[in-house]
Amino acid sequence: MSGRKKLISMLILLLALIASVGLAHGGKNEAESLWELGEKAYDAGRYSEALSYYEKSLSKCAGDIECAASNLNGIGAVK
Repeated sequence: MSGRKKLISMLILLLALIASVGLAHGGKNEAESLWELGEKAYDAGRYSEALSYYEKSLSKCAGDIECAASNLNGIGAVK
């Protein structure tokens, strides 16, 4: 394979990787937004509402350990 073809192939792979990371990050933003709503509800004393937000956020963490830990801490604080 020529140097130019190799470079083009590598660029295509890099773009595909960047696109997949961007898509995964979108889910994290949703999880983070739900967690923030849970924090606001908790701070306002609306514990059942906070629990609901933490559980929804946890379902969107997609293997992100920090995300899961934050939500499990919130769930533990509510219970």
